[in-house]
Amino acid sequence: MTMPIILGLVFVFLMLLSVPIGVCLGITALVGMLVGGLPIEYIAKTAYTSIDSFAIIAVPMFILAGAIMEKVVSLRGLLIFPDRLSEIFQVDWLLLQ
Repeated sequence: MTMPIILGLVFVFLMLLSVPIGVCLGITALVGMLVGGLPIEYIAKTAYTSIDSFAIIAVPMFILAGAIMEKVVSLRGLLIFPDRLSEIFQVDWLLLQ
């Protein structure tokens, strides 16, 4: 069989097993690399170098920071602050948008 047919069958089979889409894509890519004849060392090296980036690490850190700020009680003061300023200076936020 050709490579696209094998990859399509693996992907559809995993989807029929109700495997999450991200895992389906990862396993399908892994099968494609193994069937294509790439060595396992290349797969491990590619996986490590693809996540070894500050830009990719920044996204989960922003999500973590947002989750922490959501749980902190003193954050309400930061959210109330702009409203208090608008009352003091009588600024209508709808006009600024």
